[in-house]
Amino acid sequence: MFGVVVFILHPERLANFRPFLPRGWSGVLVCMGVEYIAFEGYEVIAEDPVILRAPCDVIIARRPGKPPFRNILVPISTGPNTRLALHLAGLLVDPREGMVRALHVHHPGSRAMDADALVAGVTLKAGLPLERYTTSVQGSAHPKKVILEEALKADLLIIGASLPGWGRRMLRISLPEEIARESDKPMIIVRAGRNRHLF
Repeated sequence: MFGVVVFILHPERLANFRPFLPRGWSGVLVCMGVEYIAFEGYEVIAEDPVILRAPCDVIIARRPGKPPFRNILVPISTGPNTRLALHLAGLLVDPREGMVRALHVHHPGSRAMDADALVAGVTLKAGLPLERYTTSVQGSAHPKKVILEEALKADLLIIGASLPGWGRRMLRISLPEEIARESDKPMIIVRAGRNRHLF
């Protein structure tokens, strides 16, 4: 995970490396669990079969910017993608003045998840400071609208590649992809590898 953070914060360091494998850097990056896409069409890459089946963690970044990140928004649901997003946010947030805002939006009438318990579990197992996190739970029939409004206050948006339930039911396109298309905020989409058992 440390290598991923360095790669995001200092992409210019790649200039010091020379390709040293016969199959080139593409294979190296997938094995590292990093995919850095610098153009608007990266949502197509998020559903690439290779990435979907990757045994390692995958990170797709759009103009992530440079630290300090004082306000990181992480829309949360259940599952390993959300946990990986919270973990990465804790590594990128300013350790003295920054805050990670974990936002859970649930449909009216449905049961809200225990966001505090999720965040506490991730920070405990990852060794991250719980005081750098805050949670918000909102009920809305339009989760995308709520997330986009909250993202306006953020320096960086980190979201799991697919949020179960309502995310996949919206126009048969995942909620993260919809948010990526409509928000111009710096954004990171993460997908946990199939073999992740860290959380």
